[in-house]
Amino acid sequence: MSSFRSAFSDGFPIDEIGVITGSSTYRQLPNRPGQLFKLKALASNIGSSFIGTNTGTFFGMGVGAQIAFEIDAGDDTGWFKLMGNNLNSLYCYNPSGSSERLTYWLQR
Repeated sequence: MSSFRSAFSDGFPIDEIGVITGSSTYRQLPNRPGQLFKLKALASNIGSSFIGTNTGTFFGMGVGAQIAFEIDAGDDTGWFKLMGNNLNSLYCYNPSGSSERLTYWLQR
């Protein structure tokens, strides 16, 4: 199986993988610049993580008037780009709090 990087002629010189600890309040993701991003919820997580582009009060699936993206335990987002090319343009909320983890993989 070829890597995602091999699909691009110029490739990416840096891969970075890290862990984000859950939070029961909406919290900004870390300042990590990149060109492509992927998030994955650990299979051992109890509940879902909710990713949004805004802070605010969490109402079911919404963050204020904005809809949050839900990642269930064991799921991943697939590769995506972000405006501003930085993971910190996203915020995360997890009702189960600090017992939950997300991993990120970025390429730049």
